[in-house]
Amino acid sequence: MINTWKTKQDLELDPNLEYWLFSVKRLGSTLAHYAPFLELSCINEYDGKIDDDELLLLNQHDKNCRIRLIKHHRNNEVLVFGRTVIPKETYLSYQNLFDTLGNNSIGEHFLLRESNIKRSDFYAWYCPADIVKHKLQLPTNTIDTP
Repeated sequence: MINTWKTKQDLELDPNLEYWLFSVKRLGSTLAHYAPFLELSCINEYDGKIDDDELLLLNQHDKNCRIRLIKHHRNNEVLVFGRTVIPKETYLSYQNLFDTLGNNSIGEHFLLRESNIKRSDFYAWYCPADIVKHKLQLPTNTIDTP
C-alpha cells in the first residue's frame, strides 16, 4: 500500500461517518445524510494516464484509463472533489453506461446496479492543495488551503 493513501484501518473518523463510508459504501448517501440538498456535478471525463501512486494502489499495469472528475456541492459550496479512475478494460466493457452518467453518481447509477462489479473500498488521502489541483485539473486559484 502506498503510504499516502489511507484505508479504514488507518483513518480516524467519527463512528457514524466510518459506518456510512465503509459499511454502506455509498459516498453520495453518506454526504446527503450529513449535508441535505447536496448536488453532484461532473466536472470532466476523459481518457488519460493515471499517476504512479494510483497505478500502484489499483494494482494496474496500464496507465491508460478513463478519468471522471466530480464535485459534491450545496449552494455553491464544494464539500468534496472526487476523482474516479476506471481501468480501460472496464470502461470499454461498459462504455455506454459510463458515457451516459452525466451528473449522476457512478455508484448509484452503475456500480450498485451491476451484480458482476465489485466495488473496492474507499481510500482517502489528506494531501496538499497543489496535488488536489493536479489530480482534478483545477486552475491554480481554485483551492487555497489543503
